[in-house]
Amino acid sequence: MISSLSVSTITHATEDLMKVNAAILNILPKGLRTSITVNQTNAKGHHGNPIILLNFEISNPESAKEVF
Repeated sequence: MISSLSVSTITHATEDLMKVNAAILNILPKGLRTSITVNQTNAKGHHGNPIILLNFEISNPESAKEVF
């Protein structure tokens, strides 16, 4: 039984955050894209470079099943 779904990615300073966000949303059904919670966490890499962690959450069981 699937009750939720989480997709996460690491975005480095050399990447375009909006393009990474769009790429993740493009793998999901269009009808569900507005019901996804996106959490962003700022971090630093080993050499102090900025890294952004993106986590996409679907907590509705029916939506999670549809994506899966």
